[in-house]
Amino acid sequence: MNENINYIPEPKKPVKKSFPKFGIIVSVITLLFLIWPVMILIGSSENVSELENEIIVLDKPVVRAENEGKLVLIKGILSTDEEYLYDKDFDIAFHTSLLKRTVYMYQWIEVENGDSEDGYYYNYYKNWSSDVINSNKFKDDFLKKYRNPNKSKPVNDKYWTAYTNLGDFLLPKKFADTLETNVILTGLDPVYGEKYGMTVIDDECYSTVVNGEPKIGDVEIEFTGLDFDLLGTVSMIGMQKGNSVEPYYTKNKEELYRFWTDEMDIETVMAEIEEDAENAAFGMFIFGGVMLLLGIAMCYRGI
Repeated sequence: MNENINYIPEPKKPVKKSFPKFGIIVSVITLLFLIWPVMILIGSSENVSELENEIIVLDKPVVRAENEGKLVLIKGILSTDEEYLYDKDFDIAFHTSLLKRTVYMYQWIEVENGDSEDGYYYNYYKNWSSDVINSNKFKDDFLKKYRNPNKSKPVNDKYWTAYTNLGDFLLPKKFADTLETNVILTGLDPVYGEKYGMTVIDDECYSTVVNGEPKIGDVEIEFTGLDFDLLGTVSMIGMQKGNSVEPYYTKNKEELYRFWTDEMDIETVMAEIEEDAENAAFGMFIFGGVMLLLGIAMCYRGI
């Protein structure tokens, strides 16, 4: 005898979704986070007003004992105690705190064209570059037609540095490292290029080029220095510590420690500080807004 048995499936248990709750948590935390940039802007406004009264603008870059530990704005022309910096290989000397030797080599350069949709293709041309270009990494040179030397001689991008002063103050290394050379040195002696097979061109560079027609591997060397007078007035702000400056921290724990290759006054400095605070707050608003939208989305749908 056949019996018809009807099986009744057990009802499925509803899947418990935790994302809505998590979304609510994210949204609440984000709303609290968005209060932070508002407080930054309010604090920055109060901070700028207080700082403007605290800054001591030095009429001359002179160290005074009464300014020790205080916030000072210093302006003036840079100088150095060194008589000169010297490149022994080429007998180049310059009264500066920064001397640079740059070696340019005539090489093959690869240029990528096209896009990911239509494909890429590559062109090759010759030009001077201060970087040694590794032709082994060329993407479309299977026949090895475009070959560059592996290195340049003499050594490229060699620097000589000395201590830099701003009046009585020693320019901190953090600021000194931002300085760049601004003048090409001339008066090169042909004798010192001969050991590298070089001649002097236009009194301002050594070159291996013959008859004005460069070939792959040819080298030209240029020397540049930092001319303080040409640079003009510079400014720095920070806490006076002996004959230098260190970071100054405001009541809001913000660091005030800056250097400009320009002449700055209090109004310009304060405007820059306020702009930095506004940019930081804007970045936080953007991040907070994205997180808030994510939290709201989690509240309405499981992921």
